[in-house]
Amino acid sequence: MDLEGLWDATVGDLGAHQRLRDVGGGVRTASLRVTRMNRDLWRLNTLRYHAMIVNEELRGLDGRTYPYALWNGLFAVPELVLHDRQDEYGWYAYVLSS
Repeated sequence: MDLEGLWDATVGDLGAHQRLRDVGGGVRTASLRVTRMNRDLWRLNTLRYHAMIVNEELRGLDGRTYPYALWNGLFAVPELVLHDRQDEYGWYAYVLSS
């Protein structure tokens, strides 16, 4: 059986090889975009949470109120970052915040 002729008849003539290459490029571009957005979200969450920790008003809380405020910040900070960057992240921010 001549496999080279079979390859030309199925893939080469239909141009499927170029389409597969285009799909691979699209997947690579999308995965790099999501990786960049996730890295940016981690960075912004860390900066915002650090700003919350060093806030003098928050540090003035006494008793159990301070750790409760920090715990609530773990959930509020990512939501605020996603809300602030919703124009940049678009649908991805909507999905993460819901």
